Amino acid sequence: MRRPLWIILATWLGTAVGLAGLIVVILGERPVAAGRAPFLWDTVADLVAGSEAPPPAVVWLGDSTLMAHGADPGWPDLLGRAALAPRRVRWQTFAAQGLDPHHYYCLMGGVVGLRPRTVIIIANLRGLGTAVRHFGELCALLPARELASAFTLPFDAWGVSAGRLLTWRLLRFDAAADALYRLTGVQTLLRAAPLWRIFGAATQPPCAGSPERQAETDARLRDRFRSLYDFDLSPTSPAVGMLRAAVRMGVEHGIDVLVVVTPVPAAALAEEGRFDDEGERRTVALLRDTVGSVGGRFLDLHDALAPGEFRDTGGHFTAAGAARMAELVAPALRPPDVSAPSPSAAPGRPAGG
Repeated sequence: MRRPLWIILATWLGTAVGLAGLIVVILGERPVAAGRAPFLWDTVADLVAGSEAPPPAVVWLGDSTLMAHGADPGWPDLLGRAALAPRRVRWQTFAAQGLDPHHYYCLMGGVVGLRPRTVIIIANLRGLGTAVRHFGELCALLPARELASAFTLPFDAWGVSAGRLLTWRLLRFDAAADALYRLTGVQTLLRAAPLWRIFGAATQPPCAGSPERQAETDARLRDRFRSLYDFDLSPTSPAVGMLRAAVRMGVEHGIDVLVVVTPVPAAALAEEGRFDDEGERRTVALLRDTVGSVGGRFLDLHDALAPGEFRDTGGHFTAAGAARMAELVAPALRPPDVSAPSPSAAPGRPAGG
């Protein structure tokens, strides 16, 4: 006698729930800790939620070109310490490797709640054509009133459907976030389990191992960085549409939005035959028109640095390059945010960031 389908399904469901419960008991809170690590949402949500401290008046949204490298601070912190902290102006930087305009759009959804005077968005020609990393959980930052506009944007270029966009918003609820962290953590712990070594398939972190392995990984990343520069964008390119939407959202909330085109290591790219001077000019002109069409301001620094001020072909800066960026961007911040720092200004204790 065949069992009804509902009995079979209920049996499978009960077994799955039982196994999940057993895993939770055995692993405890370890999956939650392991699962939180890959997500930007947790860090950003905590920062956007704020604290007893006053919110930042100046916010940067950017990629790894804003970040510190070893002992060298990123240029937003240099600018902040020299020009913002003495005026008791707080600042905050939201940056991670591989962020692009669709991330900035989602981040803007949380940042508008902080009501900063100025938001500075980094436009890196290296990340405007091809998605590098996916942080879909940042979609949870979008306010409900923005969803109607979000559904018209080209999220599908990053593999984010309308359904997934709504699903990510469940992270706003603690129970949903905890469940997602736990599931991701279990997957992470299972992949790294010693059991797999029996079969010769132990998981190894991407950058772990011998110096030779590290050098091989670095070379592969450099080659990928070079291939990501896109000098053939159009008004209908997904990244252009997302940048327009991010600026528009900020301006609609009364925020002064400044888009800065970060410098391109043109000389190094030209040596390898990967640079298109005319295409670069067209792209910068397109970005200028796009930002201006929705009320944002634009600062073009694509050719502002000398070859020796770049660390690599990914457009990261040396200490001298970062200092130069701080000098170039400071005058573009509108009073009372900042006036240009003097060359002799000593870095102060940051008021934020």
